[in-house]
Amino acid sequence: MPKLEKWSVGAHPRDAWQPPENQPPCLHGWLTGHPGHADGNEVTTSPIVGVEGELVITESGTRYELGEVDPVYEALFPGARARLFESYK
Repeated sequence: MPKLEKWSVGAHPRDAWQPPENQPPCLHGWLTGHPGHADGNEVTTSPIVGVEGELVITESGTRYELGEVDPVYEALFPGARARLFESYK
């Protein structure tokens, strides 16, 4: 199961000519357990489409387990994990 550590939520622009508020949210972090990527690679996922239990599902169909939140992101957005999951209920 792919897992992201030191993750945060941000935008992954599909089209450089869209305003930031129209950019779909994606996960960014350091990846382990993905068959197509070396462990420890820094990645930005495809857009988030939902959650399933404690997993985040992206547009590509990949389900990610989330490890620790990036500490800087957590300081800016306390309760980031709960906020992310709540926003997809």
